[in-house]
Formats: sequence, C-alpha cells, structure tokens
Amino acid sequence: MIWSCPVCSAHLVKQDRSWRCDQGHSFDCAKEGYVNLLLANQKRTAEPGDTREMMIHRRAFLEAGAFLPLSKALNQVIQSLQPKTLLDCGCGEGYYLQQYLKTINTESELTVFGLDISKEAVRMASKTLREHVNFSVASSFHLPVMDASVDLLLRVFAPGDIAEVQRVLTPEGTFVLVVPGANHLFSLKEALYQTPKVHELPPVPEGFVCEREVPVGFDLHLEDNESIRHLLAMTPFVWKGDRKAKEALEKLTRFSTRAEFMIRVYRHHGH
Repeated sequence: MIWSCPVCSAHLVKQDRSWRCDQGHSFDCAKEGYVNLLLANQKRTAEPGDTREMMIHRRAFLEAGAFLPLSKALNQVIQSLQPKTLLDCGCGEGYYLQQYLKTINTESELTVFGLDISKEAVRMASKTLREHVNFSVASSFHLPVMDASVDLLLRVFAPGDIAEVQRVLTPEGTFVLVVPGANHLFSLKEALYQTPKVHELPPVPEGFVCEREVPVGFDLHLEDNESIRHLLAMTPFVWKGDRKAKEALEKLTRFSTRAEFMIRVYRHHGH
C-alpha cells in the first residue's frame, strides 16, 4: 500500500477499519470504505473541492457517454504503459477509473488508488468502486503517499504540485496528464464571455520530458435540456460568465460544441 501518514510521513498499514502508522497516528475508514487523510491545516474552506451537486451533474453527464472518446483514448494510453500501481490524483467521482477497470481482467496485478480533496467526490467514487480501488480524501499539493511508490500518476483536469508528482513516482514511472485542448467547448465560451480565450497548453513540467502527446477531439451534440444543464453545472462555468447568457443556455433543448483534449505522457528527465 502506498498511503503515508499525513502527520509524520510514516507508512500507513490497514488494521481492521483503520489505517495506522508506527508513530501511533490512526485514521478511521468511512462506511463507504475510503480514509480521510486531509489535515485541517491543508483546507482553505470547511468543505474544499467540488460540491455534491457538481458531482451529481458530472456523473450523469459522463455516464451518458458524452466524453467516451476521451475515456477510450486514455484507456489505451494506460494499457500501453502497463503500470503495477496506478494513482488517480483528483479522481472526482471515479468515472475514468471505472472505465479503465472495465478493460482489465480480474487476474490483473494492478493496484489502483484514487484521491480527491472533495469528500463528496471520494464518497461517491468509493461507494461504486470500493472493491477495486483504495480511496482517500487528500490534497494533491500534500500527497499522503510514500516516496517512489507509484508507477503511473494520472491527473485529469485537476490541479496539483509537480514536486509531489516527482516525489511519489518510481524512477521509471510515468505522469499522465489530461488537459483541455485549445478550442475545448469554445462555442459555449462564446455564449458566456464577451472575449472568449483559447486554452493554452501547459509547459512541460520541470524535471520531466514529454514522451507522447495524444490529441482527442470530437463534436458534442447535446439533444436535450438536461444534458446541457449537466454540462454547465459540472464545469467552472457554473460560477463564471454572463448570468443572463447562462440562464438562456439553461433553457435550450439542443446545443452543439467541440470537445478537445490533450493527453500527455511524461517521464522523469534522464529515464
């Protein structure tokens, strides 16, 4: 197991329904199976991360198959890397892990972990996937993870600290990052903003080399009002943009836009 104590960084071992370190710190498992390793001083708000309402909209939108082309491309990338230990950092309600787990056989030696700063997200993910994934509530900027213990660290649209990624990856490990492409949901932005901007791809993080880029793009045709509202509510658009324009979009029964993503595979520089 890869979890480390968020207080003293010692290795955590599961005993009955708790995770304990040899310094005597203990963290109880919730009834849904996850463990909360987020310390109070790592929280900026009482309930950090995405809300339950956002998660419900996201799960409904994703399970309807809207981003399935991205999921399939991501699955192929992960399969090609053949990790033994996979950590989804910012796992949300668990959709991309769930889709990947469908592609592997039951005898796989893969051990899967997921963490998110949102307790509601982890609760939903663990309810669905607790038999296959070890979940924790934790910050991507203070990973409660042992040094050099992860073969593949996955981050899908989530923030995080690159020094922490370097620390927890094995020397031969890979960092798989998924970010929006340049024109992702651009027609939606045009409806909400006076001067919409294209997404800029992030620079290669220090200490890494980009081994592979996989662009994914497809037209997204939303054919009912519920799907449009799910999309608006699951993204940062829920807080941003012109209020009247957002209200008008929420009343539409049909909307088309372009979905664009970039999957990048990074390795430690020199490996």
